[in-house]
Amino acid sequence: SVAIFGAGQGAEFSNSFTQPFVIGQLEYTTKLFGGLPGTYRVYAWNNPQYESYDGSTGKNLGWGLSLDQQVHEDLALFTRVGYTMSGRVTFDRAVTVGAEVTGNAWNRGADKVGLAFGWLRSSDGFRKASGGLADFGYTADGAEKDAELYYRYRVNDHVSLTPDLQVIQNPGANPDADTVTAVGLRALYAF
Repeated sequence: SVAIFGAGQGAEFSNSFTQPFVIGQLEYTTKLFGGLPGTYRVYAWNNPQYESYDGSTGKNLGWGLSLDQQVHEDLALFTRVGYTMSGRVTFDRAVTVGAEVTGNAWNRGADKVGLAFGWLRSSDGFRKASGGLADFGYTADGAEKDAELYYRYRVNDHVSLTPDLQVIQNPGANPDADTVTAVGLRALYAF
């Protein structure tokens, strides 16, 4: 699959067709672990109008992997890896891992509970800029670390509600920042 979006000034339709954000993905679905489904994706993107952490505009290229595999009838594992190859980005590498369990054990087979952990590495350029001429209010160091716990409650065939709890350590790669905790609620209506 391929998607094309307006980016930068293109989002205002001034360069939508000459410098769009383009992302492409190859997807492979198979059955492993005794016939359990899994989906494996590799993708890449090009954004010629990326606005960087210092306000400049430039080209941003990157790639990623996405792996989802059911390993038991009630358990699926997933991981995502992303890498930015060019551009002045705040974070240039990201890795997430997680698991999702169906609600069969408590007679709610359409419900799911999930737990995920993420690691976002601050780029060399951002660390240098934040400690140099640019004033970000802090000197970036290390990586941002995220965790999310969620419960997807299926109300009926059309509506699902997902309350979640997110915890972010070292937000924005700021080593002096307090840990952030956020509670959210997502709603999905499918027809």
